[in-house]
Amino acid sequence: MATLPLRSILVATDLTDVSDPVVAAAAALARWTGAELHVAHAIELGAAPYTPAPGEAATFFGPIHAAQRALEAQLQRVLPPGQAVASRHTEIASAHRAILGWAEAVGADVVVLGLHRRRAALDQALGTTADRVVRRCPVPCLLVRGTFALPLERVLAPVDFSPEARGSLRLAATWALGLAPEGRPAPVEVLHVVASALNGPAFDLSIVSDELHHEVERALRRMGVGAVPIDESVVRGTPADEIVQRAGGRPGTLVVLATRGYGAVERLLLGSVASAVARRAACPVLLVPGATARGRTRVRRPPEAVPEPTADPPAG
Repeated sequence: MATLPLRSILVATDLTDVSDPVVAAAAALARWTGAELHVAHAIELGAAPYTPAPGEAATFFGPIHAAQRALEAQLQRVLPPGQAVASRHTEIASAHRAILGWAEAVGADVVVLGLHRRRAALDQALGTTADRVVRRCPVPCLLVRGTFALPLERVLAPVDFSPEARGSLRLAATWALGLAPEGRPAPVEVLHVVASALNGPAFDLSIVSDELHHEVERALRRMGVGAVPIDESVVRGTPADEIVQRAGGRPGTLVVLATRGYGAVERLLLGSVASAVARRAACPVLLVPGATARGRTRVRRPPEAVPEPTADPPAG
């Protein structure tokens, strides 16, 4: 059975039971791949779901100690006995900045996030922290809603014929192979949605289907992944609606979708399709940054050991 080449996984938690499935998903992924599991929590003063002990309340380290206790309690109730945690990180900081900084420090290959909170008006894409992390993270982000069931039974890979989509399709095939039931690779459904407003012979679905087949061959030829069952589909409709409908909420399903590059505008807004799918899909979604999908970034590896941060005040 193929192995998914992950060496370091960072999961962000708010330490409530709402984030238990997120931590469980990261832990399951770490067990399956043999990757190191790193857990991070950013302390937001005045909004934390835990309180310092009476003697700690007035000290700087009181919230840190309280967060560390809450983190240990969450790990005990979520992780199976014996699962190792490579590092635990608690920090008084802006949540998205702390997550991005720690992801770089531990050389994360993937960041696992939950979607807990919403912002209204212009920024309804994701939860507050998840949105900011995904927009700036140089490695794929696994957004967990519901149960992340392993092994994978099905991978949905929407494509739009862009270089980014071609790269995300290769990653989808890699995850399908690496997280598959033993002896039976998870099938990858490659989906292209033709906007329903487009008509005429240039957008005849049979013509687009031929082009999709060539696109799949181009994307996967260099990988040698002939063992992955590929199901190609071309439909007419609204891309986000069709992707969410095809994804469904069946356990064992994963959507792998590219975001766009990171120019001035893209730093402020994800691609509209990726944003809508991440917000509305009932199954986990792996969002792949544009630069990563194009193969232009390398994961920076941490030093041999990442020191555990200390919360103890200096002596004297």
